[in-house]
Amino acid sequence: MVGSDPALAAQVVRMANAAAYTTAGRPVRDLPAALNRLGHGVVRSTATGLAVRQMCEAGEVRERRVQLGLLWKHSLEVAALSHVFARRLTGINPDEAMLAGLVHDIGRFYLVRHADEFSSMCADEAAFEELADSWHTGIGRAIVEAWYLSEQTAVAVDEHESLEREHPGGADLADVVLAANLYAKSSSAEPGDRACWDTLPAFRRLKLDSAGGAGLLRESAEEVQAVIDALKS
Repeated sequence: MVGSDPALAAQVVRMANAAAYTTAGRPVRDLPAALNRLGHGVVRSTATGLAVRQMCEAGEVRERRVQLGLLWKHSLEVAALSHVFARRLTGINPDEAMLAGLVHDIGRFYLVRHADEFSSMCADEAAFEELADSWHTGIGRAIVEAWYLSEQTAVAVDEHESLEREHPGGADLADVVLAANLYAKSSSAEPGDRACWDTLPAFRRLKLDSAGGAGLLRESAEEVQAVIDALKS
């Protein structure tokens, strides 16, 4: 199936040779070897990422390309941070976390692409942003369910902005994506601004506080960048 799409096949081979996945140091030159190196979860993320990127570059959305480009950049960062947080702080599969981070704002992508269809509801950009803020999580959940992604991913997309979200048990995928989204949105935040995150239920379940999070990001900076580079290669 991957081989039937030349663009996807090329992307999979490039990703297999990216720094984040070239642990043996030997380049792969054919699709079977690339698939074997990456595994199903990463290949699925690669296919999803390629689809979203192509959506951003579509000719009919040229006037929204800058906005879509910023969304894509944010999604890459959330995907990479979700991968790191899942691996370092939980028992959640990092590849599943990466995919959830990659699609967490897919509802917002949909709304930006179809913004002209909502002209009667969005008299100006501020009104459109208000609409997107209100609707994008529910729309995103519907999209990932239509793509047959996991229920855990659907919940993460739907609830990644529910800061006071409570649930029994330990940290789940939605907690990981919520934390990654906050850090990606607040990369320039002052330490005092981040300190208020310490009381959030998701951070409590992740056993993550502002000081520990800053340290984790410093330790993982190269890994985060490697995942971003792999996804956008």
